[in-house]
Amino acid sequence: MALVRLWTKYRDSRFDDCYRDFHCAELFDTKVPEAEPYHGKWAYPWQSEVEDAAISTIALNDSDEFHIIIYAEFDEDTEEGRIIGVCWIAFPQNQSSYMIAYIARSLDYRGCGIGSSLLEHALAFVKVNAMQRGIPHRIQTLIDKRNRESRALFKRVRPDAHP
Repeated sequence: MALVRLWTKYRDSRFDDCYRDFHCAELFDTKVPEAEPYHGKWAYPWQSEVEDAAISTIALNDSDEFHIIIYAEFDEDTEEGRIIGVCWIAFPQNQSSYMIAYIARSLDYRGCGIGSSLLEHALAFVKVNAMQRGIPHRIQTLIDKRNRESRALFKRVRPDAHP
């Protein structure tokens, strides 16, 4: 399969069934520090929340309020795909700021730069979208302070590189 980047605020029917198979929550058989119960196992709450949101497809049905960036492996010949990363951006309401709600990558792509690529694309998308709409391109996000990977991701990105 080849890596495909999809930039669309509309749901791509090729991936309707793939969201069920998108797993970004590391599951543990026994309790580890900071983990919470999750489907009969234990998981970090920031990972299980993202996984539940990604597979619930709530945002995918409202393209006026949300934008989804999907990284996927996709085989054009067999029409089979597998999502490896998702970024969910909420549009500003009442001219306030954009919200990067979720950035997640599949567990088996840890350390491959998927999160960094998704964040870079999110920042570029917000900049262009805000210019088209004639609004400020302020961005906010909430990061669980226990989520070391997310904190490191946002530290790597220089805000001044995306005016």
